[in-house]
Amino acid sequence: MKKKVIIGVLIVVIYLCSLQVAFTVDSPYTVSSAVGSSMKPTMNEGYTIVIEEKVPVSELDEGDIISYEAKHSDKTITHRIYDIDGEMVYIDGDNRDIALSHNYSKDYLDGNAKKVVHYTDVPQHMNWIADKISNIVFSESRHTV
Repeated sequence: MKKKVIIGVLIVVIYLCSLQVAFTVDSPYTVSSAVGSSMKPTMNEGYTIVIEEKVPVSELDEGDIISYEAKHSDKTITHRIYDIDGEMVYIDGDNRDIALSHNYSKDYLDGNAKKVVHYTDVPQHMNWIADKISNIVFSESRHTV
């Protein structure tokens, strides 16, 4: 049993490290960690997320998960686009019990929106290990979901 746990931990660490190494310092991608519960059941706190930096709004579609700077906060929020209507983009978390709908103009999100291109369920302590290893290549960042 102990041997299986050690092998499992090593596999997860190798996987996370490969994500980190796959993106060079000049890469348009950031590896981050989700915080909060507004994206449950799709994404839980502690999930590792890969974010494509500076995606033009014209390349975003309904259903995409994006990270963006909140208008009146220094927090980075990760939510899903559920409607694009004219010049407005409507964003909400998947956990409708607690998430609050947000609407932003396309102008505000252009250059501010970052598309989540990958997320994976990794135990939080594994994220801590991966964060420590990834500091060699990346700066740490966390995104509120």
